[in-house]
Amino acid sequence: MAEQDDLAQSLEAHRKYLQRYALFHLRDPSLAEDAVQDTLIAALSQRDRFEGRSQLRTWLTGILKHKIIDLTRSRGRGLPADAVALGEDGDSDDGA
Repeated sequence: MAEQDDLAQSLEAHRKYLQRYALFHLRDPSLAEDAVQDTLIAALSQRDRFEGRSQLRTWLTGILKHKIIDLTRSRGRGLPADAVALGEDGDSDDGA
């Protein structure tokens, strides 16, 4: 039980960073909060998959990137995954 409490505290320590990251990419505070919540829930439920080969923040950011991509796709914006990861808006200048 103490191990789970330690993980929860560690996750909470990264919340502000994750919120800023999500808000930058989603530009919607409510969606950003949803993405962060989904990320923290996924991290808790998959804690055995974190092997410590990277920093916890790196692992959480990777999960968050996938959550942002999923949210963006579900909203029908149709941005390619790499555009979301790079913070691009997906608009082109070719008029199409």
